[in-house]
Amino acid sequence: MEYAELHCHSFYSFLNGTSSPTELVEQASKLRLKGLALTDDDGLYGAIPFVRKCEELNLPYCVGATITVGRDDANFEPRTGRPDDDYIVLLCQNLTGYHNLSQLITRARHARPKGEARATLEAIGELSEGLICLVGGKEGHIPKLILDDQIGRARAAIEIYREIFSKDRLYVELVNHRELGDFNRCRNLYQLASELDLECVATNAVRYADKDKATLYDVQRCIAHKVTIDKSDAICPQNHHRFLKSANDMGILFAEIRNVIKNTCLILEQCQLDLDFTDFRFPEFDTPVGHTDESYLMTLCDEQLTKKYEVVTVEVKERLKEELSLIIRLGLAGYFLVVWDIVAFARSQRIPVQGRGSAANSLVAYLLNITPVDPIAHNLFFGRFLNDEKSTIPDIDLDFAASRNSHLADREDVIQYVYEKYGFDYVALTCTFITFQTRGAIREVGKCSAFPIVS
Repeated sequence: MEYAELHCHSFYSFLNGTSSPTELVEQASKLRLKGLALTDDDGLYGAIPFVRKCEELNLPYCVGATITVGRDDANFEPRTGRPDDDYIVLLCQNLTGYHNLSQLITRARHARPKGEARATLEAIGELSEGLICLVGGKEGHIPKLILDDQIGRARAAIEIYREIFSKDRLYVELVNHRELGDFNRCRNLYQLASELDLECVATNAVRYADKDKATLYDVQRCIAHKVTIDKSDAICPQNHHRFLKSANDMGILFAEIRNVIKNTCLILEQCQLDLDFTDFRFPEFDTPVGHTDESYLMTLCDEQLTKKYEVVTVEVKERLKEELSLIIRLGLAGYFLVVWDIVAFARSQRIPVQGRGSAANSLVAYLLNITPVDPIAHNLFFGRFLNDEKSTIPDIDLDFAASRNSHLADREDVIQYVYEKYGFDYVALTCTFITFQTRGAIREVGKCSAFPIVS
């Protein structure tokens, strides 16, 4: 028997998963699973390390996400009056699906409080191409309706998704953690899927790679809900079955309906997403009439030569020629122009800005006023910043003043300028992920254990 896990959360499902994407891939490979999908909560943060590890271990993969669907959507009529959200798993069949899922997540998080996401059925309908949908599962509105014996309402909810994804890209998800209600819910979902002429698929809704991390998962749930462990019955699982299981273990759970195990591999075969992380495409710079990116960059540098140097020596000329030749050969002229433009705007608004890092080794960056250091005077090696052997794009870091007097511009004005000039479809903000260090981890676990916290 072969099995692929299609519903799996890493620690990028913040406080709702304990293992890293690479740990999950390593465990799936150890268990000889047919493949693995990463489906974190309303995010694709772990996609890159996940895909890279799968490729390293030659494990077939699928990239997806667990999407929160807002229950205030009018299309969910008849409404129950409860603020329950629905949860669906979306799996990317191809690059179109990945683009659509990324856009859907962006919309779901837009105008929501930090840490929240709510997708609408309208947005899902618009962006459904290239995506396979799993409905039902164990969490959300539909399984609650099943357990409340409101089969008709559950059928109506599933039919909405069938209209969006059609029969070929919609599966009813069955999850059995051997907890109270799991067997009846799976049985009723299976029966309902048969009536609607839909296929079912088994998953284990994984939250950690192996059993050893089950207790840590319970602690995470307590941290997320700000409760102590002794009062966690309502938010923690009844048992510790949310780990990656072998094909044999999953086969035992669904012994009476083996096709739901087989369907995991059939779905995996439909997911042929190839994420190429080696290609870059920079924003197009709006150069003056008669100029290309390359010619305009050369012009800007020539204009600054006599301003920066009283005597333009042969060394300076040769260094500039060398740098421009490499920048143009690598297709980076537009990149330098974009950075120059942002710096120029900041300075025009009297916003303190400074380039730093290895970019200070570049004469071009110095001439464009991106960095303040003369690399010729300080004998700085350009190859440390950019050379033919480098496989990565050069990184020009810019520091802006966070805030100034209320009547003056600040860093936010720069951000808005970039959005307006280059377009909202071509600009993105990146983020960093804050992780617990030893002191913080002890503090949070202590709170969950109801220990007195001393500052």
